[in-house]
Amino acid sequence: MRIEIKDKEHWLEMRRQAINSTESSVFFDMNPYMTKLQLYYDKTGLEEHTVSNSRLAYGSKLEAAIAEMASDGIKAKSYRDTAYYRHDVYPYIGTSIDFIINEVADDSIYADTFKRLGNGILEIKNVDYSVYKRSWEEDEATPHIELQVQHQMEVTGLNWCIIAALVGGN
Repeated sequence: MRIEIKDKEHWLEMRRQAINSTESSVFFDMNPYMTKLQLYYDKTGLEEHTVSNSRLAYGSKLEAAIAEMASDGIKAKSYRDTAYYRHDVYPYIGTSIDFIINEVADDSIYADTFKRLGNGILEIKNVDYSVYKRSWEEDEATPHIELQVQHQMEVTGLNWCIIAALVGGN
């Protein structure tokens, strides 16, 4: 179910009512930013848990530019998705996604994927170089991010995703 978001407060309210893609890795002890107890406190309203650091702040500001560079690099077009999604069968899981890939050039390496599966998710990350070297592989994100996009695909019904990471400003 796609829910149009009215403003930031509405988005936060939607997030409070569900387990979101950035939180799903908590259940597998893979989330580096939150514990199960912090998630419990957050969802029950006992204590709000927010992750805030300069990398996240810069990442938010750079998101559109990273998406544009990634889209150009794979010869695709994407648009920012401003909705919140709830699972059709399990309404207590939800997600927001960064961008939707809605067009791919015939000579793109993703042309066959797009023709077979339709629209996909473009997940944007701004990654510190030392974190990348320690936690990422050349063709794999960290496990909590891989789980995040699996959650996003389950909730939205989209069947493929590209994780585009700006690493150390490059």
